[in-house]
Amino acid sequence: MTFFTTIVIWIVILIVLMKVMDYNQYDQKRNFWLSTGSLALMSSIGIMTLTVIITNVLNPKEDEYGQYTENWEELTIETRDNKDSVYFEKLKSDFLNIDLNVKFLAEHFAESPELRDDYKITEFYWNYTLADELSYKEIGYWGQGICYINSGSIEEGLESLAKVKNKNMRWYNYALAKVQISKNNNASAKKYFERELALGYKLNTYFALDYINFLINIEDYTTANKWIAQYNLESELESGILSKVFYESFNLISYYKLKLSNYFGHTNWYSVTAAILILVIWIIYLIWLDIFEKEKIKYIVLALLGGIVFCNLAIFLYDVYHYTLNFNLNGGFINDLVYCIFSIGLVEEFVKIIPLLCIIAFSKEADEPYDYLLFSGVSALGFAFIENILYFTQEQNFVSFTGRALYASVAHMIMSNIFAYGLARAKISKNGNFVIPFFKYWLIAAVFHGLYDFFIFHGNTILFYLGYLMSILIWMLLINNTLNNSKFFSYNIAVKTERVQFFLAVSLTIVFAFDYVVVSLRRGLEIGNVFLAESLLNYGMLIFFFTSKISTFDLVHRYWRNISIDKHDEDLSRMNKWNPALLVMRFFYINSVNPQNYVGKKIIIKPISSAYSPLFNDSKGNLKGEIIDRPILECTSSTGKQYQDPRWFLVRLQNALPTQSFEEYYLLVKFKDWQASLYKGKNNAIMALAIPSLTAFTKSPVDKSQFHNFGYAYISQE
Repeated sequence: MTFFTTIVIWIVILIVLMKVMDYNQYDQKRNFWLSTGSLALMSSIGIMTLTVIITNVLNPKEDEYGQYTENWEELTIETRDNKDSVYFEKLKSDFLNIDLNVKFLAEHFAESPELRDDYKITEFYWNYTLADELSYKEIGYWGQGICYINSGSIEEGLESLAKVKNKNMRWYNYALAKVQISKNNNASAKKYFERELALGYKLNTYFALDYINFLINIEDYTTANKWIAQYNLESELESGILSKVFYESFNLISYYKLKLSNYFGHTNWYSVTAAILILVIWIIYLIWLDIFEKEKIKYIVLALLGGIVFCNLAIFLYDVYHYTLNFNLNGGFINDLVYCIFSIGLVEEFVKIIPLLCIIAFSKEADEPYDYLLFSGVSALGFAFIENILYFTQEQNFVSFTGRALYASVAHMIMSNIFAYGLARAKISKNGNFVIPFFKYWLIAAVFHGLYDFFIFHGNTILFYLGYLMSILIWMLLINNTLNNSKFFSYNIAVKTERVQFFLAVSLTIVFAFDYVVVSLRRGLEIGNVFLAESLLNYGMLIFFFTSKISTFDLVHRYWRNISIDKHDEDLSRMNKWNPALLVMRFFYINSVNPQNYVGKKIIIKPISSAYSPLFNDSKGNLKGEIIDRPILECTSSTGKQYQDPRWFLVRLQNALPTQSFEEYYLLVKFKDWQASLYKGKNNAIMALAIPSLTAFTKSPVDKSQFHNFGYAYISQE
């Protein structure tokens, strides 16, 4: 049933995407199906459908690691009694072996109260208090005292211990130390521990563990660290306790050994495969966008390794917040928001930017603005690679490979690129002020990062998705701006949009298909199909969003486009009215990248009518020409505000215009609809400006007021 549900969902997605991709604009429908977008879409559908069919035919069963509850062997009262009985027999023949008594009592009282018979144990030692031989009597009182203490009868336990004559008996002072710990009297507990140590007896694991826990409680981490090393007790202590001991004693070797063991001690082939696949996909994407001057691979590798290595610095800095500042998530709105921004955001954005700073400081490889985004993005992917492996190997939680590929890994790149973008702008400005932009954009990146995590932690799904999609639009603007301002810029070079679109669609679908197969193998086919049905629409639409939105850029030389919620352009005046209810819609509408990379295109300009374009009518026929440049015009809005308009095209005509006051073979044109696209055979309305002299373009931006309105016409690609 799930298989057919999947097919239905794919059909719905296809219909929606046909609408989004403007199926009706194609005169020949065959061209729509042969377009890159359609081929990418159909390839994705084919990959997923084939994967679903094969997986359902093979019908994998749930493996031993995929069970949600582990089948621990339950300890029953009878089992505990049997163990106690075994010890009773051993002690009857070797009762004076104090270490055997300690082991017996430690194991017995380590069990939960409902599984043990404390009365039976207490009675066992009471019988030895009646013995004639003093050594048996002493151990009897000692054992009886420990039984009382562990059962909660502290005063009765002290009375029994007081009857021990030999105050230097092994484990006697240890027992008194345990009593003082239960009373929160650390000073007395320390005194009794030190007395036990001063006797010079050979110590065992039980004493060492209790003594280490006591040292941690009194925050003597240096001594605790020594005891852990001396008795090799790392496997006996909880990871969190060990981490704090190593951190506080500044034992960084053991600290990182522990952390890396916890993070990567349970790696598996599919988790590593998924992490590598995600890493490779997004690195290829970043490299393909570096269109004007390719960077040396060795520096990309260094940035990647830097992101992986400096991830370890973040691990330590997290614990600075946790242990030194005692700052953690607690579920509170303000606390968690501040924590996400200043603990997670500031830390991670700082460590991810370090490789870029090193490349800037020690090489000249970052010689165009996009290089800052490239190296910081690769570093972020190195960081995300380690993080992905960590999440993927957590057996107690299910973490989707596709979710990490589409959300977390991309988010890491976005936040790092925001930081790097500020550094690139500061570098280009050449005003010598690098410090203020550094901290400004570090904070901005940290805020974006913090909000991303905060919305996840607090389950704010709607705000999370809106914020994430807005971040992607901002990211695209940043990339576009850095490409526009490359010193190697050329209109003859452009992002190979079709190749990027197809690659993203197919590669991200492969991650999704792999995710589905692994879930089916690990959790069983039924759960795999449920996962597919629940995530298909979400991941499918997001893959299409990435394919269409992050593969196209609008190249305008030397143009820095600002993020805005307002437009001053006269043909977008309807967007100027402040309407809070439409704020998000305005943001997406205004800040979307609408590629109009038409420089070098052959065009035809046709008159509309004598009323709208008399001068074009006078040209006696259609005008043919070529778009040769995209000048930026300095304009003034109806409210008197200055703004820059990059949507004008300089056209060089083959035949002269009917004018003697302006350039006869050159014209400035602009699409009347700012979202129009130049297709063969499709007429789009344009506004035209006559040019008094080509010297007007010697500086940028160009003052629009010096040009003359030439009227309206139609334009199409030749």
